[in-house]
Amino acid sequence: GCGAGGAKYDKTANWSAEQLYTDAKAELNAGNWKDARERLTALESRYPFGVYAQQALIDLAYVNWKDGENDQALSAIERFQQLYPNHTGTDYALYLKGLLSFTPSSAFMSGLTGQDPAERDPKGLRASYDAFNELIKRFPDSKYAADAENRIAWLVNTIAMNEVYTARYYYQRGAYVAAANRAQTVITDFEGAPATE
Repeated sequence: GCGAGGAKYDKTANWSAEQLYTDAKAELNAGNWKDARERLTALESRYPFGVYAQQALIDLAYVNWKDGENDQALSAIERFQQLYPNHTGTDYALYLKGLLSFTPSSAFMSGLTGQDPAERDPKGLRASYDAFNELIKRFPDSKYAADAENRIAWLVNTIAMNEVYTARYYYQRGAYVAAANRAQTVITDFEGAPATE
């Protein structure tokens, strides 16, 4: 009488790690993020020390990113980096980490609204820069390095323009020393960026 209260049946209860991963990959390829997340989470918790668990963790980060769960994706990447610091997929993990904060979710309509991403808080842009920069330094021959370099070029100018906007803000409010300090930062830290003009 106590057990009939709506317990959910788990069809994957007796599945092997390979079965779980194969099914998760099929769900991932079909864009079924919820089901893929369930399979990958089950794989990671049931078989935590296998090769499939390693790949499941990085796939879980990708699924969370595609599903708009950036905080969960970042958490999965950080766990992956702590557990498997020398894994062959570390370059991809760094690339995905850079993509997570490359464009803030609130700035996706900036093309329509006309707002410059440099006018927003640069914290995410700096985190993206750090991840892409680490990727390029640690894995210069990675297949993701060329794209990371292109993204870094955009990030450098966007972060520099953020400093310019901040300097203008201070200048308009009569905080001339603060404005000069911000302008000096652009000139010294972002030499060669178009924002230095």
